[in-house]
Amino acid sequence: MRRSLCNAMCVATALLLTTASAATAATIGPEPTIFSTDVGVGGFTPGDVLTPGPLSADPVNPPWVGVPAAPLLALPDALFCPGCQIDAMSRGMDLEKRGGDVTHGILPDQQNGFLFSVDRAATGASGDVVAEAGGDGAAGDVYVSLLKISGAGAVTVHTPGGNELLYDADGSHGLPGLGLSESPGSEDNLDALDVTFAGHPGALALSPLFFSTDAIGGGADIFVFDGVSSSIYATDTDLGLSDNDNIDALILAENGTPGFQAPTGLFDWTDSSADMIFFSLDPTSSRIGTPDAFGGDIIGPGDVLTVTSSGIEVLIAASALGLGVNDNLDALDVVPEPSTYAMAAMAFFGLGFIGWRRRRK
Repeated sequence: MRRSLCNAMCVATALLLTTASAATAATIGPEPTIFSTDVGVGGFTPGDVLTPGPLSADPVNPPWVGVPAAPLLALPDALFCPGCQIDAMSRGMDLEKRGGDVTHGILPDQQNGFLFSVDRAATGASGDVVAEAGGDGAAGDVYVSLLKISGAGAVTVHTPGGNELLYDADGSHGLPGLGLSESPGSEDNLDALDVTFAGHPGALALSPLFFSTDAIGGGADIFVFDGVSSSIYATDTDLGLSDNDNIDALILAENGTPGFQAPTGLFDWTDSSADMIFFSLDPTSSRIGTPDAFGGDIIGPGDVLTVTSSGIEVLIAASALGLGVNDNLDALDVVPEPSTYAMAAMAFFGLGFIGWRRRRK
């Protein structure tokens, strides 16, 4: 019954958003959520940026294309990468300044919701990832974990089991769906994600869009799409990586100064003097299995990493998200805990999160 209440609230809010901004919503769907998959869905390519289709009772409608691959993957040096997939993405607005806020990015000991997905091989260590991997199809789902970060590896987890299901791939659990398949043998894999509150002035914008591709397109570089073409935002060297690495998930709070400004240390980004960037690495990356900059943590495919002038650090260990050491973190985003924002400013995701918290209590 609580899930039904959540569904009703989500539908009502999405309809309000669609009514209030019909022209834009018709372009990218009824909620400011964008994602990509590792194989084409419904005739789309892995390079297309997708958004959920119009809401329906059951089944969830197939997704729409938000940004087609053709302009997005016109990468620098006249390289067009038609076979590339989008491995990670962010609109660069992850916990940036909003309205009267004076801080930029995550603050120390601030509780936020970290959204993530896993790949088809993930089994999880605890939480709903384990349950979904046991037969419901975990790779097309989005999970959430409420975390407070005090420092590198110093994380307080406020979610029982480390994670709970937030978006269901096909909506079969009565939660918001993405129009993806969970059928055995044809399970879709959500490979990149960005969610923005409707109240944010850039919520329905699709550019700038920061992204990374698979290894074919230079998997350790981050590009930025301005609505017409793409250019380099940060090279693998800027991020302490090599061309043998592959970025697999991305969180970014861009400070407004062109190019990437690396923080000198954790939370240096809060005054907008630096960009906040978190990411994960594909299991095939050369940095997997090596120590981070401080030598205290071995980098794994389920860890959330950050980079400062000192090098790469393990910010959130896979275990804090309820993942096993071999699980691959496949997509990543962060949003403020909704209780700090007015409900009227939240879209489909916001009310879904509130419904999730009520179920948890």
